[in-house]
Amino acid sequence: MVCHDGLLLALNLSVGSGCDVPHLGDLMEQTGCPDHQQPPDDGTNKGQMNIQQLTDVINAFVQRKGWYAEDSPFPQTPRNIAISVAVEAAEILEHFQFGETCANRDELADELADVAMYLLQLAYLTDIDLEQAIHTKLQKNEHRSWD
Repeated sequence: MVCHDGLLLALNLSVGSGCDVPHLGDLMEQTGCPDHQQPPDDGTNKGQMNIQQLTDVINAFVQRKGWYAEDSPFPQTPRNIAISVAVEAAEILEHFQFGETCANRDELADELADVAMYLLQLAYLTDIDLEQAIHTKLQKNEHRSWD
């Protein structure tokens, strides 16, 4: 995969991408905020973070790279990030292009992570509480028919 302009394409973790990005847990620790440290690993949480913690880690990374600056060569606008969501989602399809199963789960996981990270950033940039939006949409779908 080739690195493209923007946050998560530059955050692409696939092998051979040429992007040198630390593990998400390392990014959390680099935020310097005790509220955003990884939870203690007691064997049950597997280093899980909630949506806000993930968003904070992504924003800290973007800030360190200078991509939120007005003169950034990679403007982090809602439009640009929405385009990046679509680009990365299309890359998921590549893994199923000629079959029903994915040959490389690690590469698929990277693409899914790219989409998720861009989605979290887009929710942040548009001031949408993604967790609440998901709950609201699930409630709507409970009463919906797909006939």
